[in-house]
Amino acid sequence: MNQIAVIRVSIFRLNQAAFAGIVGVSQSTVSRWEREEASPTHAEMRRVRDYAAAQAIPWNDAWFFESPAVGRQLSRRERTVRANRRERDLTHGVGA
Repeated sequence: MNQIAVIRVSIFRLNQAAFAGIVGVSQSTVSRWEREEASPTHAEMRRVRDYAAAQAIPWNDAWFFESPAVGRQLSRRERTVRANRRERDLTHGVGA
């Protein structure tokens, strides 16, 4: 899997169409990036980084060139959601 596909699937957990919408390109453009027939521009990479920041997803620009390690760190939002679910489950006796 190339870097763009890893970013899209492992970091953002989006399909090609949703990722394309974030970046402001077509789904077919994302497909070409993933097949390494084309590359995102600096402006498109900046939009990916900006989306990560807006979603409080930890980001490293090096991921455009080398795939991030599997088992990424959870974002603040993901940690909060999981903590809230655990608390709800404990409150309602689920998993006890």
